[in-house]
Amino acid sequence: MAGAVKRAMRRAPEGNPTSLHETGRAARMAMEKVRVALAEAMGLPANEIIFTGGGTESNNIALQGYRVLREEWSHSSTKGPQRMDDAIEKKNGDEETVVRVVDLVNHETGSISREFKRPPNGRLHVDASQAFLKIDFRSLDLSEVDSMTVTAHKINGPIGIAALYLRGLKCHKLYSGGSQEKGIRPGTENLPAIIGFGAALKLDRSHSQHREIEAFVGKELEALGCELNRRGETSGFIVHATLPAGYDNTEVVSLLSTKYRVEIGTGSACNSGVLNTTVYDTLGKLPEPRRSIRLSWDCYNTMEEAERVMGAFSKVLAEKKPHR
Repeated sequence: MAGAVKRAMRRAPEGNPTSLHETGRAARMAMEKVRVALAEAMGLPANEIIFTGGGTESNNIALQGYRVLREEWSHSSTKGPQRMDDAIEKKNGDEETVVRVVDLVNHETGSISREFKRPPNGRLHVDASQAFLKIDFRSLDLSEVDSMTVTAHKINGPIGIAALYLRGLKCHKLYSGGSQEKGIRPGTENLPAIIGFGAALKLDRSHSQHREIEAFVGKELEALGCELNRRGETSGFIVHATLPAGYDNTEVVSLLSTKYRVEIGTGSACNSGVLNTTVYDTLGKLPEPRRSIRLSWDCYNTMEEAERVMGAFSKVLAEKKPHR
């Protein structure tokens, strides 16, 4: 989380945005300024954007009660929640509505999907959690998008706050108990986190070296015998790879962290502890979940840091004897 974000959160109004007194009105005004700023960054109407507690919650709100079509490697929160009551799923005996899910940037590989095509008589949901402020939204045609998820901690903002665009505020409501966020996400809004989200929108990202880092990391991994796993255009912030035969990813990740203070993953954090094969399944490759690794960085990481990481990575591969 960026220092400017932390400072903004400490200065956040203390009032309840729903209250009518002066403190509450000040809190409401601060919150709505962030909503408008989000709308401008997303290129979507502010009155159809609600705040949520995270990307997973946003995806669940958008998809609950619909039949979901998605790629195998999409985020697990877009699998489609458990079916709801038939009265919610169907109307006048019609078939349930189909929602197509598009990962604007895949959370495991960084691969970009720009085909925003709504299914016939259906809906289109875009999970932009990994894409927001990392690719140019102005280049996107959002005319067929019915819902979109963005989240703060992927852009150096606080954990536990996200936003969801809903065309016409249409969804099957998950919660009851309040009128906050159009009654879709009731409960007192997390104002400090929302203010932090707003501060993250203002961060200067013009100095980012992410493309140079991506090229360097990919080249170094391949030189060490790793295989890169990606498809087409990428965001430039994630590399997914397979270790050479005989290596175990948990041992490599653990030694990198404890000895060299370098932190990488075996996959996205949401799949931690799971032998996930979806990247390999989607790419048509032989699954190697015990050899998969994922490296990611942000706009503040430098080439010097990338060189240190890959230097440590090379040492770990040399130190660990491959399992035969």
